[in-house]
Amino acid sequence: MLPKPDKSAKKSINPEQLDFVDSLSHDRKIHRKRKIVIIALVLTIGTSLGLWSYRSLKTVRLNFSLPSFRFPQTSSTVNTTSPDFDKIVDPIISADANSWSIYLAVNSEKNPPFYWQKNGTNLIPDNNSKTIIDSLKKEDSNPSTTLGNVLPPGAVIKEKIVIDKSDQFQVYYLITIPGNDFFIAVDIIGSHSLDVSKKVLPSVVEKIYWPLVSFVN
Repeated sequence: MLPKPDKSAKKSINPEQLDFVDSLSHDRKIHRKRKIVIIALVLTIGTSLGLWSYRSLKTVRLNFSLPSFRFPQTSSTVNTTSPDFDKIVDPIISADANSWSIYLAVNSEKNPPFYWQKNGTNLIPDNNSKTIIDSLKKEDSNPSTTLGNVLPPGAVIKEKIVIDKSDQFQVYYLITIPGNDFFIAVDIIGSHSLDVSKKVLPSVVEKIYWPLVSFVN
């Protein structure tokens, strides 16, 4: 009878297989070492950069400022400079042979009182137009015979002719728009025909009116 094979005996290992296993193990070790070196370099460089940045921030003073924004300030009066009424009316009245005096007073709900005069020092005594304005307010509204065609329909016009002679014409106007009263007194004196001056008068008042509306609004 043949003897049974010994099961505990190990099969012999091929030397080529051992060399292949050793080669794989060696490659893994090299790969692992490379990874460790790369990680160490990254950590070293990162730490160095962090320390350098920290020192730079300590030594260099940074100054940041936010851009400033300016917003327009609202005011109860849009225009702060009054119109140049002398420049407005001079081209008209200088062409007339008679002498003109003009007085202007503005009462506004949201603006300070405003006054202007052209040779009108004695036209309104003591520059006190309040009494005249209060008197005109009591008068009935009328489509002014001299201003009805030059001012807009929304303007309430009250007119009082004070003097109407061959050598002098004096008239008061109270022009009311919402929130504002415009009082205009005009006195025309001269030896030349006043009919020509009366025809020019509406244009003078119109030239004063429109800059006033822009000024008080």
